[in-house]
Amino acid sequence: MRSIIIIATATLFFAAAGHGQQVEPVFHAEPSGVFHPVPARRVSAQALTTIELDAPAQRVSGENVAGMVRALPRSVHVASSAGEQLFRSHGASRVRLHLQDVSLRDDAVLAVFGADGEAFAFGRELLGPDGDVWTPSVAGDTIVLQWPERVTFSADALGHIGIAPNAAACLRSAACESFADRATLSAATGQMTYVKGSSLYICTGGLINDGSDNPNRNFLTANHCISTAAEAASVDIAWDLVSSSCAAGDFQSRTKRTHGAALLVTSATSDVTLLRLNAIPADRWFMGWSTYPLLTGTVLRRISHPGTDDGGVYTQTYSSTTVDTTTSVCSGSPRPSFIYSQPLSGATAGGSSGAPVIIDGGYIVGQLLGACGPDPSDSCASTTKSVDGALASSFGLLSPYINLLPATPTCSACAPNSTTACLLGNRFKVVMTWHDGGANLSGNGNIIHYAENTAEVNAQYGPMSENAFFSMYSFAPKSVEAMVRMFRGVTINDKFWVFVTGFTGADYSVTVTDTNTCRTWVKSIPAGSTTVTKDFAAFAFP
Repeated sequence: MRSIIIIATATLFFAAAGHGQQVEPVFHAEPSGVFHPVPARRVSAQALTTIELDAPAQRVSGENVAGMVRALPRSVHVASSAGEQLFRSHGASRVRLHLQDVSLRDDAVLAVFGADGEAFAFGRELLGPDGDVWTPSVAGDTIVLQWPERVTFSADALGHIGIAPNAAACLRSAACESFADRATLSAATGQMTYVKGSSLYICTGGLINDGSDNPNRNFLTANHCISTAAEAASVDIAWDLVSSSCAAGDFQSRTKRTHGAALLVTSATSDVTLLRLNAIPADRWFMGWSTYPLLTGTVLRRISHPGTDDGGVYTQTYSSTTVDTTTSVCSGSPRPSFIYSQPLSGATAGGSSGAPVIIDGGYIVGQLLGACGPDPSDSCASTTKSVDGALASSFGLLSPYINLLPATPTCSACAPNSTTACLLGNRFKVVMTWHDGGANLSGNGNIIHYAENTAEVNAQYGPMSENAFFSMYSFAPKSVEAMVRMFRGVTINDKFWVFVTGFTGADYSVTVTDTNTCRTWVKSIPAGSTTVTKDFAAFAFP
């Protein structure tokens, strides 16, 4: 995360266009991309020759720095014969290997094994632009590399990961928060470890929906984190670095890892980078995005990876801010390319860079550049602002990859059926999807019809309020699992209101479409939430 000293004194305003676009979040249940079976390990580690490095003279430290690249005392040259080799960098919490001059068959599968027994297989998909490979990282200070016949490479360096703890008092665990989009944002957010020069760094990024029926593993982060194809190829991503509950402390057992990415586009103008990941694990959310103008006071929420324990694990933390469109800006980060926001709760710190920031409903509006203020190194100070590259400014660059919907959205009249409710004079189409992770079930919400459930009608203004009731499970078709209520706020604020509440242990997402304008409203509700979602300005009149 970058620190920026505030130098401008004039009051500047965020000059955004009056119109925008948005795409809703989408759930992706199956793993996607390149996954290799791990070869059987043939030789015990004790039987292998070890190439080792003494512990570094000092512990790794620095903003976003996760470790160092350490040259091996002698290179290991491999040509044709299958084999295994053990490497150790004393004092590391995780290690990975650098292979140069790599030549692999299309079907060649190599593997690395860690001290904890966890193994990762890889092949040509990890080749960088210079014909080298950074292997996946493994836990502990020891890594065993296994390779098949008819491959050639030289192992010349180790990536030594050993992170100094970040002890900012205001950091808050994402596992202890309960905002509506927490579960979806958590499942979309990953911690990146990557190689740049002689160091390894940590940043955050998040999956972003491309608007198509088949998400293409788009991953949004910051340009100051990843800006080259070589850095993208070296990406190692940890998912679900969050405990199952506030006090569980089981995040390490839940963590999944994927490796490697391709650089799609990048720009320093709004500090944005879009990657296409080689693979994603199952049960991911691709967050939606929005380019609509942001008003002062709009709440922004973020999950990122600034907090670390002594083992070098960056857990998911939460922060929220409110949009500030009026105060002075920081050097090199002008509006409208960047969004400024004031702290509400939690904080960001080294490792948070690139973390997507969302508005309610799960819509990404930017990604973190850093902090700005009189003392930007103090992430807990009330005067420290967050600065995000604005998605609205990046949209022209990102559009070929995230705007795969028809250029002119169309929508048809609402036709009620078993999964669709039509409310307030059939103007609003309401549907619901759900996912029960515990039972491994998912589907569309089914409408429950009650003869008494009719709209409240005003003689002058027409339908004023109406309810839709949804069931989920086929074995309980009359069980109300979620309810959507819509109001016409005439003479109050002249907006259409949407209320959502649920009575289920599953997570679910409600989509309301205004068939007059084709504008949609989406709310994703985490599993077990009993909070009533209230939006008093979901749709505009008339």
